[in-house]
Amino acid sequence: MAIMTAPPSVGELRERTERRLERATEMLADLRRRGAPYTQQTFLEPLNDIQIELSNAQLDVSLLKEVHPEPEVRQTCEELQLRLSRFATELQQDRDIYKGHREIDLAALDSHARRFVELARMDMRRAGVELPDADRDRAKELRQRMVQLAQEYARILREDVRTVPSGPAGCARM
Repeated sequence: MAIMTAPPSVGELRERTERRLERATEMLADLRRRGAPYTQQTFLEPLNDIQIELSNAQLDVSLLKEVHPEPEVRQTCEELQLRLSRFATELQQDRDIYKGHREIDLAALDSHARRFVELARMDMRRAGVELPDADRDRAKELRQRMVQLAQEYARILREDVRTVPSGPAGCARM
C-alpha cells in the first residue's frame, strides 16, 4: 500500500473504493461457490480477506469524509460510505455465510477462531440473518438510516464554526 502524499481527488477516491468493493464482491462470490466443507482455510480465511478489503475501504472514506479539504470529496465519501454500509449489511445478512458459520467444525478450530465464529453468529443474528425476508429488508433500511443520521450529525459537528472562550479571560466571562 502506497503512502498518501496528497489528498485524493473525487475520481481517485471513487476508483480506489470501487476496486476494493469489486474485490470484496468477487471474493464473496468465490466463497459462496466453494460451499462445504467449511474449515478455517476454506471459509474463515477467505471471509477474513473480504472483511479486510471492506474495512480498508470503510476506514479510508470515513477518515477522508472528516478531514478532506474539498466539500465535493467529503460528499463523495458520504455516498461511498452508504454503499459500503449496504455491502456490510448484506454480508451480515448473507444466509450462505451464516450457514458456513453454523456448519464449521468448532472442535477443529483454535480458541481464537472458535470465539470469532461464535461472535460472528451472534452479530449475524443481530443483523437479522434469521428474520423473514420482509423483516430483513426493514433491518437493512434501518441500518442505512442509522448511517445517514450519523453522517448528518458528523457533518453538523464538522461544519460548526462557533468557538468556546478559553483561558483566564474566557473563563471570567462565563
